[in-house]
Amino acid sequence: MAGSLLADLSRMGSDNAFTDLVLTAQGGHERAANSVVLAARSRVFKQMLSSEMQEGQLIAGKRHVDLPETSGEVLDQLLEWCYADKMRDLDLPGTMELLRAADCFELTGLLQKCSQRLGKILTMELLPEAIGMAEAMSSAELWHALALFVAKADVNLDDMPCELRTLALQERKKILEKNISELRLRLANVPAPRPAIVFWRQTLPESLHKELVQEALLDPEAVPALFFGFREKAPVLFREACAKHWKDLDGATRLACEEQALEDQAKFEEVKSRLEHQLQDLNKDLKGALIGSSSGHPQVDGPGADAWKPVASGAKVPVAQSVESESEKPTAAGHAESRGPSASHESNAVPEPPNVPESAGWEAQFAWGLYHSKTACMRGSAGRWALDRKGSRAGVPQEMLRAEELLDSAVRGAPAEEQRKKLAERALRLYYHAKWLAERNHATAAEWRYREASRLALQTRRKVLAAHALGRFGYFLIHWNRRQEAKEVLYESRRISAKSNPLAPYLLGVLERQDAGADLERLKAAEELILNGGEQPSEDLEAERQAMVKVIHYWREAQTSTRNCFASADAAFVAICLIGHLFQR
Repeated sequence: MAGSLLADLSRMGSDNAFTDLVLTAQGGHERAANSVVLAARSRVFKQMLSSEMQEGQLIAGKRHVDLPETSGEVLDQLLEWCYADKMRDLDLPGTMELLRAADCFELTGLLQKCSQRLGKILTMELLPEAIGMAEAMSSAELWHALALFVAKADVNLDDMPCELRTLALQERKKILEKNISELRLRLANVPAPRPAIVFWRQTLPESLHKELVQEALLDPEAVPALFFGFREKAPVLFREACAKHWKDLDGATRLACEEQALEDQAKFEEVKSRLEHQLQDLNKDLKGALIGSSSGHPQVDGPGADAWKPVASGAKVPVAQSVESESEKPTAAGHAESRGPSASHESNAVPEPPNVPESAGWEAQFAWGLYHSKTACMRGSAGRWALDRKGSRAGVPQEMLRAEELLDSAVRGAPAEEQRKKLAERALRLYYHAKWLAERNHATAAEWRYREASRLALQTRRKVLAAHALGRFGYFLIHWNRRQEAKEVLYESRRISAKSNPLAPYLLGVLERQDAGADLERLKAAEELILNGGEQPSEDLEAERQAMVKVIHYWREAQTSTRNCFASADAAFVAICLIGHLFQR
């Protein structure tokens, strides 16, 4: 039974049926073909085979075409496309050679396929060569593929051809708009922080469920709830019943739930802050892309920027300044702009100032303290600076220092039953101040606030916050090349709380693994810390941990057999592994 036209034609190529043409590539590589098929697929072949030139003449009953510039592999690919409309996945050099051949023989479909394939596997090293090909071919498909590659790679467009620059800016705009849309959706779906009573409700036994339902039904409002429907009225009744039991709970039970709620709040603010900062960066990038698109010239990173160098993105902690230089930061008489990369903010929305004067009591002071704290942490530039005479003895943004003074004064003036809760909130604000300062390398000011946040959190029995503050401090100490201090701080963080504290053991494992040397027991213990560290608080840290986990598993498996040495793509790893096995024999 006959198949489709394409299937029947493709079999003709593999069977060499009724061939009247011989194609010869480099190295004498010959393939037989059908003139009518090649003429139908390629206008160039049609002109060659119908001309009075040598290619159009019959020799021993067949036409002969020499292709000295074409390799045997590319010739096979050309014929496979002409007969079967298929293209195999070639490596980068093979794809570029096939692309040239497709352009030479005007095989439009193959040219499009090759361009798409090239855009997926192209490297920065071969980008200039690919641009040269596009200029020589004047292929719209290739220009579009290169524009998509350049847009995704986020490279400097200043020295690129005008056509590529324009297309790349358009593609970059599309990518940024898509990323912004997805990020907004993620931000909208961040779970709201849960109050302490929710964590208590989750632990209630079934017997208490029944008691709460009975109590809610005995409420005077239960009759209209039943009459009008549970959806409108019943949830309020159940919440009120739970609230009565919540007030009667013993202090230890409430404290445990409040600690969970505080941890949940910290996670919420961390996730929201990170997403909002990413969204802010994307909007800036989109604005830059729109400016570049309208002017025809993209914005350049700076004088002498390398045209082929990927543009850096994401906030990384820069090389730390010494503690001594920290004391030279601006004092109350001066101003300072924030240095280093932009730090993460709590929110892009400017908080509303309280509608009461600061002098209206401890609650007003606390509200104004929160307002100044959040405003200070939002700013990329800190404005005026002041000397922190009571705490770190270092330069601190004046508004941040004012916030700390107001919060401290408010806590001291609060009634006894409110002091612990407000002190815990003050500890959390100090943590955010420390983070803002540390990301800008104000090491002395950040250190005092991380330690003070941990101390106050312990004082209010918020062990998770106390451990988290020291864990973050240890992270920055590593970046400031204060490794021994980092170890001490991270050990203290683990001692305070191992619960919901994945950062401290992971960083300890990294430090211990680097210092273990030939001590196999110490090395194994360090690797266990990394393997059991759990998911890290940021995507970058978790990616680093996963890469390290992969390396650890490789070396452990490689110890068992030389065959496992070849599981790595890193030639150095393979060589070291094989040499190690050689010396063990």
